[in-house]
Amino acid sequence: MPFLERQSLKLHYQVFGERAANLPGHDKVPVLLLHGFSGSIEQWRMAGMIEALQVDHTVIAIDLRGHGQSSKPRSPQQYGLQQRLHDIVEMLEHLHIPRVHLVGYSMGGWLGFGMMTQFPQMIASLCVGGSHPFHDSMAAFRQVQKDQPDTFIKAFESFIGEPLSTPAKAMIVQNDLQALTAAAQDREDMSNVIPSLNSIPVMLFCGELDQRLSAMETLAQQLTLPLLVLPRVGHALAPFAGPALTSAVKAFLLNVSATQTSSF
Repeated sequence: MPFLERQSLKLHYQVFGERAANLPGHDKVPVLLLHGFSGSIEQWRMAGMIEALQVDHTVIAIDLRGHGQSSKPRSPQQYGLQQRLHDIVEMLEHLHIPRVHLVGYSMGGWLGFGMMTQFPQMIASLCVGGSHPFHDSMAAFRQVQKDQPDTFIKAFESFIGEPLSTPAKAMIVQNDLQALTAAAQDREDMSNVIPSLNSIPVMLFCGELDQRLSAMETLAQQLTLPLLVLPRVGHALAPFAGPALTSAVKAFLLNVSATQTSSF
């Protein structure tokens, strides 16, 4: 199981699709997958995204700090935006990858906007779901009591604005909830990134029932981009929308790859 050790932390990652890297037409710029809050690399596997993308791309997936198989510090001071971004940058440097197509959902999308504010040279294209660059409060998690999963679930449902299914609750409480509570920091406003998003290909998607839909519509209007709205799903289920999502992301990346290759 591959890890990057960084400042006493271990960051777990996996690489997929390497065997196809030398095939004709294979995109030489890898895809980086960044999961949402409480998720992990498994989120992308369950959603079918890894299987869909690794045919044409090398795919890198990371368990972000506090999640999956990565280290889980329990101090809020360990979850600043700068620390999280440098995790990503050092991971890519460790793998000798100068540039990626970044696909991020929710928290992963927010980190994608962060990468564009500070490391735009590393981003070839950006695909963001269920997230926006405007301020987003996670105040609900400040009421979470230690070792009380029910209060964490209530805070999570308040944050995403919808009830969770019983299977989703069961998966979430398997996490280190103290680490996730520490990671639940307000997402600072990064709307100053919007003009720079016009310099790269961008795809946006959101569940029809997601309370972040309005903010994402505002972002799409400012960028004069279409917004893929996934019918009948909210924030929790949008990544698992099946071919409606995976096919769209795959088509976006193949089009970006063809366009960028032909421009050289």
